[in-house]
Parts: sequence; structure tokens; C-alpha cells
Amino acid sequence: MESKICLEYRLNSGIKKDVYLTKEQLVEWMQCYKTNTRFVVQIDKDVHGISPHLVATFEIKSTYLEKSELQLLLNSETEEMEEMIEPEKCVFYITCSCGANYYRYHEIDRRHLMCLVCRQKQIFADYSVGVVEGAQGIGYSMTNLKFVDRNLTRPPLIDPNRT
Repeated sequence: MESKICLEYRLNSGIKKDVYLTKEQLVEWMQCYKTNTRFVVQIDKDVHGISPHLVATFEIKSTYLEKSELQLLLNSETEEMEEMIEPEKCVFYITCSCGANYYRYHEIDRRHLMCLVCRQKQIFADYSVGVVEGAQGIGYSMTNLKFVDRNLTRPPLIDPNRT
């Protein structure tokens, strides 16, 4: 008989459940969790269905798995999940009407921020100037010194001096 591994999960509602899966079923669960598709498995005469979007957290009780097997199983999944969760960041060079000039790392899709110095004025991404090069590398400009066209699309973040 193949050894079973306990998958313990907590739903968004707070309900805690556990199900015993084989290694192959566990790999299938990880794939379903990654792609956000329903996981349906038959264990003995019971059919279990888990919707990953309803799962808040899950834990693999690896009493039967050796550490190397668990690392192999989870390593690639963890790296891909971290890449999906962590938004891409870049440098924004900020010029505010209060006289502040500074840089700030933020999500690349950010269109506006509050000034960190005066904390009263909003500054907007100015894509009309293109990519800006500064002390912290290449990035985008944000300002409230002039009207900024909010309908402009973000230019690709490529070094203007590179040939």
C-alpha cells in the first residue's frame, strides 16, 4: 500500500480540513493550486473537491516524506509563487511643487503617489518624458509641477544609453 501524506488546509471562512493524498495526488494538487483550477480526487469511496481560490493556507504534513523529496516537490512551486506574488518594481524620480526631489522604489504600474515630504500633494507618473536616468539607475519621472496626460502608456524600461 502506498503511503499517504496529510494535506491540511484552511478555507477563507476559517474551516480547517485535512485529506490524505499520495505523492502523485499531492503533485496534482500543487499544479491545481498554481493554476487556480478545481482539484477533484477519489479516495476510497469518497470524492473530495477543493477549489484553490477558497483556500487561505495549506500545509503538507510530511511525516512520510524525506526532506529531499519535500524540497524537490515544493522548491519549483515556491519560486514560481514568489514571482507571481511579488510585483515588479522600478525607480521613480519624484519632483514635487513643495520643492522635494527624491527617488522611490515602487510597483511599476503605479500611476500616482503622495509626496513623502509634504504628505499633502499627489504626484503623477509623467510618461511623456520617457525613461529617465539618475543616480539609482533608469526609471520613470513623477511630478505635480505640470499637467500630466494620464492616458499615455508606460514606455518600456530600457536604458536609453545602451546601443
